[in-house]
Amino acid sequence: VLAGLLSVPPDETLGDYAIPCFSLAKRLRKNPVEIAREVAGKVAPLLTDGERIAGVSAAGPYVNFSLNRSCFIEHVLSEIAARGENYGSGDQGAGKTLVIDFASPNLARPVHIAHLRSIAIGQAIYRIHDFVGWKCVGINHWGDYGTNFGQLLAAYLMWADPEKVKANPVSELLALYIRFNEEKEQNPDLQDEAKKCLRRLADGDAEMVSLWRFFIDEGRREAERIYDILDVHFDEFLGESFFADKLEDVVELYQKAGLAEESDGALIVRLDGDGEDIPAPCMLRTSNGTSTYHSRDIAALLHRHEKYAFDRVVYVTDMRQILHFRQIFKA
Repeated sequence: VLAGLLSVPPDETLGDYAIPCFSLAKRLRKNPVEIAREVAGKVAPLLTDGERIAGVSAAGPYVNFSLNRSCFIEHVLSEIAARGENYGSGDQGAGKTLVIDFASPNLARPVHIAHLRSIAIGQAIYRIHDFVGWKCVGINHWGDYGTNFGQLLAAYLMWADPEKVKANPVSELLALYIRFNEEKEQNPDLQDEAKKCLRRLADGDAEMVSLWRFFIDEGRREAERIYDILDVHFDEFLGESFFADKLEDVVELYQKAGLAEESDGALIVRLDGDGEDIPAPCMLRTSNGTSTYHSRDIAALLHRHEKYAFDRVVYVTDMRQILHFRQIFKA
C-alpha cells in the first residue's frame, strides 16, 4: 500500500521520497499531520549508519525520506551487475493486458516526422510495460479508408497519368492528393466528387476497389520499409477498412441505448451534459450512408476489447486529434 503512495517532494531539501498521509488518515480516521509525526517518530530511531535510508522526518501531512547516497548507489550497482539486462524488470503487470494503438499512418500519404514521434513513444510504452510483466499488444491501425481516399480516388480519375503513378507511386499519389486539396479551396464542389467516389467504394464498385487496393498496397509497402529501418514491430495490422462494414453493429448499439439521433440526414450522438460538454457531436453515419472516422474507431475499440479483454488501452497520436478521441470516449 505504501509503495503506491511514494512521491518525490517538490523541494529536494526535504528529502528524496515522500509519503502523503491523506489516504491513511481516511482509513485510520486521524489527522494526517499527526500520522506523519507518528510514523517519522517511530522509524527514525530504527535507522543505522549502514541503512540505505539516512533520515526520516515529518513535514505537515508528509513523511519525507532521505537516502544514504553512497549505500544506495552501491546497492543499485550490485543489482545491475547481478541481474544484467533483466535489471529493472518485474511482475507488476502479470496477468494484465495492454493494447497500444500507435504509428497508424494514413496510407493516402507517406510516413512523415509526426509518425516517427508516435512510433518512438508507442514502442517505448510497449517495451516498458512488457519489461514489467504486462502482456502487450501493439496495433497499427492503418488509415486506409475514409475521406482522404475519396479525395485521392477523385484526384486520380481527374488528373492521373497511370504510367507515371505506376513508375513512382508514393510521390505521384502524394502530388495528386495535394493538388486536390489545393484546388478544393477554389472549387469546393470537388469534395462532392470525393464523396461520390467514397460511396462507390463502399458499394463495392469494381473500378474504385481496384484503385483503392493499389493505393493501400503501395502506401503499406512504403510504411513497412520505414518500420524495417527503425526495427519496429507490431502484433496486429488492422486498418480502418476492416471496420467499414461494421457500421450497422455500431449504429444498432447506440440506437438500442437510445443515444443515436438523426441530424440533417446524418446519424449522431450528442455529447453535451454530464458536466463535460463537448459541443461537436459524435457522428456515426454520414448523410450519404457511409461510415465515419468516429464509427470506425468505435468499432475498432469494441473489437479489441472482445478479442483481447484488455485492462488498459493507450492511443499514441497527435494532440490535434484530442477532440476526436474525447468524442469517442464520451460517446
